[in-house]
Amino acid sequence: MVQLLRGARPVTLRQFFERYGVSLGVLAALALLIAVLPGNARNGADRVGTSKSAQAAAGRSGGAGGADATGAGGAGAAGTGAGGADGAGGASPAELSQDVHFGQGPNCRPDGRQIGISLYMPPCVEWTGHDNGGATADGVTANQVKIIRWVPQIDDGTKAILQAYKLSDDDATVKRAYQALFSYSNHHYETYGREVVFEDFQASAPSSNQEAMIADAAQIADKHPFAVIEGNPAGAMPTVLAQELSARGVLCLCTTSLSHQFYVENPLVISSGLPTGTDYCNWAAEYVGKRLAGKNAIYAGDELNPLQGYTKKTRVFGLLYLNGALGVVDPEGERVRNDCDNAFAQYGVTFAAHVSYLYDPGKNQVDVNNMISQLKAAGVTTVIPIVDPLSPILITQAATQQTYFPEWFVTGTGLSDTTTAARLYDQNQWRHAFGMTPLWVSWVDRSKGANYRAYHDARRSDAPGSEGVLIEVYGARIQTLFRGIHMAGPNLTHDSFRSGLFAYPPTPSAGGTAALPYVYSTPDSPPDIKDFAEVFYDINASGPDERSQNGVGMMMKTDGGQRYQLGQWPSDDPHVFGNARNPVAVSDNPAGGGDPPFTPGPEYGDSGCLDCS
Repeated sequence: MVQLLRGARPVTLRQFFERYGVSLGVLAALALLIAVLPGNARNGADRVGTSKSAQAAAGRSGGAGGADATGAGGAGAAGTGAGGADGAGGASPAELSQDVHFGQGPNCRPDGRQIGISLYMPPCVEWTGHDNGGATADGVTANQVKIIRWVPQIDDGTKAILQAYKLSDDDATVKRAYQALFSYSNHHYETYGREVVFEDFQASAPSSNQEAMIADAAQIADKHPFAVIEGNPAGAMPTVLAQELSARGVLCLCTTSLSHQFYVENPLVISSGLPTGTDYCNWAAEYVGKRLAGKNAIYAGDELNPLQGYTKKTRVFGLLYLNGALGVVDPEGERVRNDCDNAFAQYGVTFAAHVSYLYDPGKNQVDVNNMISQLKAAGVTTVIPIVDPLSPILITQAATQQTYFPEWFVTGTGLSDTTTAARLYDQNQWRHAFGMTPLWVSWVDRSKGANYRAYHDARRSDAPGSEGVLIEVYGARIQTLFRGIHMAGPNLTHDSFRSGLFAYPPTPSAGGTAALPYVYSTPDSPPDIKDFAEVFYDINASGPDERSQNGVGMMMKTDGGQRYQLGQWPSDDPHVFGNARNPVAVSDNPAGGGDPPFTPGPEYGDSGCLDCS
């Protein structure tokens, strides 16, 4: 059993849950540890168009996301815009203002992008008028853009556990990281003479208190910020708070992997870069329909229970899905279930069992046992899990206790596609785990991360380690914020911000690589990442996880980390386990390369911006 540290006394994971109750802080930290995960790449946004040029660019980008589009074809469609810089993802100038010209200017890299560490920097820009229009929206003045950093309540016990296992940082480290990344971004993105600043808003209660979250939304709206950003991934913003902010006309850079319908209903909620729950269903359905359905469950664990005989049986699928927490059913759970039913039905696949659960580890072991009993009684050979990060720890243990060893199809939800989480799961179960992931090949050396480097560019005298263990996560939302401001032009409004995100060109221009997912967003597909890789869990492999923590058991990406857009999954047998081809988990030089060379310029202060007078 995994042991967690509490002072000098070790406690088991189960004892921790019993002692502290439902640890939403742990859930959120794990969920965002890799979830927003700017590994060798960046994350994204949500969109509607306003200006004609932004709509045109969005239309070109949207053409790259069709089910029958290839990476090269998508890039070709985007590259038709006049004036696009070579290597800049085929972006058109997308002139969102008469005085703004993209693909040119004083801060351009050779690839036509803004000078910066990441490949995903936006197209460079020339701002000729130097008149930003002053107060164009709430929280916007001629020299400033005000952001609220929402800071959740996290209990001391949870903080101690997270920090002991390097799953979070102390409050001072988190705030310092945000300050450094804001400083770096102000000096590398074009903000049109306005410094982007944040002030903290401390949550008035734990995130499970819906009445308090609604009241907090009202208080935040009364401050008239331009946007709200999640301020600590150890405590993710609750859905109700995001909904209330959107309803009150406040832009919210928050939430991860909810249903597509949620983002339609809440247009001011900007999703993370990871796919929506609907997207996970669509990609999983294609993989299963093309490669698994109608064939025997050859990856099941009959060697551990020969009597089940699954490897000689045609696959029977079961859907295991998260449906809420703390005794409260979340409508998003049922929406995603329905989306999965519809997506799989397109391939003639139905589920022999639908098993839902509420996140409540430590209090519902009987429920966990019943979940496994339902799957086993239905003859499910292959489980499709839509899960949170922690519940599979207890779920897989229960499966082993009941001598139930199915195939586990990794959907990529809840960190089930990461080495970090996989090492916590029952290894006799997860050795039969394979499937798909929107993530990419991560580094051996975490100091190669773009946000690690951005932090130390802004704070050059700081020692390694001062940036915090979740520095790559902290940067994800910040990059989305600055990308939208940069692409919006000087007339900064919520509409121009969203239009700017949609005008961002598909990157890399020829489609995703092992190191670099294919990134763009459209109104119909809000998150950034538009391709997946195939994965399986190698119980014998050893190396560093996504945080550079060494151990045994690695989530391997097949075919060197090759990525597939929707409609591109091959129809041959999976390339996993004994059929694996060039599997890779971590690399400092993965196929397709990483970020471009970056030479730090002159030191800059904590305040100011690229074009601040």
